[in-house]
Amino acid sequence: MKKLASLLAVFGLTLSLGACSNETAQPEATPTPEVSETTEAPEVEAETAASEGNKEQADGYTSASSTKTTLTGDALTEATTGLVEVSSDLASLATTQEEGYVAPETAAHVQILSVNPTGTVGFSTIAAWQYQQNEDGVDQVVVQLTDGQNARNLAEVGNRGSIIVHNGLYYILHLETVAVDVLEYTEENFNNGLFNYAYTGAAHQASQYNITFNVLAVESTPVALLD
Repeated sequence: MKKLASLLAVFGLTLSLGACSNETAQPEATPTPEVSETTEAPEVEAETAASEGNKEQADGYTSASSTKTTLTGDALTEATTGLVEVSSDLASLATTQEEGYVAPETAAHVQILSVNPTGTVGFSTIAAWQYQQNEDGVDQVVVQLTDGQNARNLAEVGNRGSIIVHNGLYYILHLETVAVDVLEYTEENFNNGLFNYAYTGAAHQASQYNITFNVLAVESTPVALLD
């Protein structure tokens, strides 16, 4: 009996161990770590705008050439006084025929420039021009031009041109049109001598443009521009 009881005990232990070996252990769940969302800050580009003090200043005239000087103050007054002295008197033919008329001996021929519709330079040499100093600080130039492309380029208020004058130094006058008066060609006007004494447009019955400019700037240069 004791032997039988021992066998049963061994058999029961074997069954118990077999049952344990067939069970699959479930692993413990590993908690998922929380991931905090982070928003990337946008990159801010540094502004690199130059300060006003570092900006290169350039004017519309003298900066084109290191040999030119824009005149101001006493230098401008001295130069423009000289320009008055070499100006024309804008005399008509009738005026020159009056008794006692004396033509200015120092009047200089000048070159007047404009921009053609094609973008090329309009260029004329004229005698009928006059520089006028004004007390309000806005000097003016009056010219008389025979009808042609150069005259038409300038004969509209707001248009701009330049005049080159040689009076010791070379002076460049930058101008803006402020008034235009047209003397139409008629035999009566011509026969009465109303056109400038240097007028040569009779063969073409050309009108005469009397144009007034405001002076925008006066430059000087020692370099011979047209010699």
